Amino acid sequence: MPAALLSTHHTSVWAELVVVSGSVTFFDEDPAWEATASAGETTVIVPDRPHHIVPADDAEFFVQFYNHAAPTDG
Repeated sequence: MPAALLSTHHTSVWAELVVVSGSVTFFDEDPAWEATASAGETTVIVPDRPHHIVPADDAEFFVQFYNHAAPTDG
């Protein structure tokens, strides 16, 4: 796991935290709130908002990033 996930950072695109086993607590810092996702659950990560995570010792998870291009005319 990249150490950067444990300290405050942000994404430039929408993302989703997907927990495979164990649990992961997601901390959004502005506005301040937290949510714990367990195995089979997900948490949406909003772009450009500072956040960090705290995984349980038995956590297995991944982050899915979404980058949708803006629609074009024609």
